[in-house]
Amino acid sequence: MEAIVKQHPAKGKGWAVITLTGDGVPSAGVTFQLRRSAGRDAILGPNGWQATELFLEAAESAPAPGGVALTVGPEVVNHMDTANYLLLVMGDGVAPKQPLQTGLAWRNIAQLDLGRGKRGGVAVRGESEAAARVRGEAPKAEPQPQPAEDKAGAAAAEPIQGGLKGDDGGKKKGNTGALVAAVVALLVLGGGGAWFFWPKPPAPDPGPPKQEADAKPKDETKPPDTVKPPDGLPPPPLAADDIPADAEPLKFARDKLQAGIDAGPAVAFADKLMARPPAGIDAAFLLYRAAAQKGDAGAAVKLARLFDPADQTPSGSLKKSADSAFDWYRQAAGAQHPDAAGGLARLKAWVEQQAGTGDADAQRVMKRFAP
Repeated sequence: MEAIVKQHPAKGKGWAVITLTGDGVPSAGVTFQLRRSAGRDAILGPNGWQATELFLEAAESAPAPGGVALTVGPEVVNHMDTANYLLLVMGDGVAPKQPLQTGLAWRNIAQLDLGRGKRGGVAVRGESEAAARVRGEAPKAEPQPQPAEDKAGAAAAEPIQGGLKGDDGGKKKGNTGALVAAVVALLVLGGGGAWFFWPKPPAPDPGPPKQEADAKPKDETKPPDTVKPPDGLPPPPLAADDIPADAEPLKFARDKLQAGIDAGPAVAFADKLMARPPAGIDAAFLLYRAAAQKGDAGAAVKLARLFDPADQTPSGSLKKSADSAFDWYRQAAGAQHPDAAGGLARLKAWVEQQAGTGDADAQRVMKRFAP
């Protein structure tokens, strides 16, 4: 499956069309999930980025040559930045636990200005009437603050006020109560002060500490449990052999991403998961992608090989894409990875051969190799 996003030609700002093409793309009942780089709140929901797994429905769905076109509005567009995302797709004919997935390069989609503090169609204070009309809702009036009123306090105050105005007996009772309270307070404070300043008896002497009969002398020559590597040497690489044998690869990878795994361990786990096709390859793709987005050049090369149609690396349910392979090879080349230049040269030779047969996509990708 391959996904391309463009500005909606008729609706304008805040609207986009995501076109899905390739084998297995569902024609009906399409729902989708958008994921960004690893970390908390990595899944797009109706109110913005969140941690909960959720599939969204498009505002409109229509057939397209070789696939389907999904129209999405500000509730999606206004949360997207210029970046690479992971797109998961469900629908008729797609296994519930094995959604189709591919990379989605989000570029130059104009967002709709819905007012100060407003993103993605979620109303906040200060939303303009024009923004509410875009969402198809009437603007909501701000609730006016109501003065807080303590009914119990008001009811209790009335007899006191009456006594102050003309009840002499009430005044006398009030004065007597205040005097009694003052005397009690003085007694409490006086007793507490006397206790505080009264001399305390000395604590009993516990005597010399007892020594256990079976205590053994400490062996000062015993080597420490852990040995630090000599200064200047990197720590040993993280072993990725702790993936449970019965672990579901995709769930394992998503749990690691949700926990905020670093780039190095992500690549190590992905290398192990590649040996568990086909689901392991899809899980490895998620981890390689997260590591590459954090700047790991080695992960970018491995991700490019998954997409590279000229490379024999198995790609699981991921469709080969010369466009995506070119992007990740270029990122690795920018970081001066030694394998990036060879990958680009091999990809260019394949694209030239396909372009010579009249392949329109290959001819388009060929122009990207121009200096």
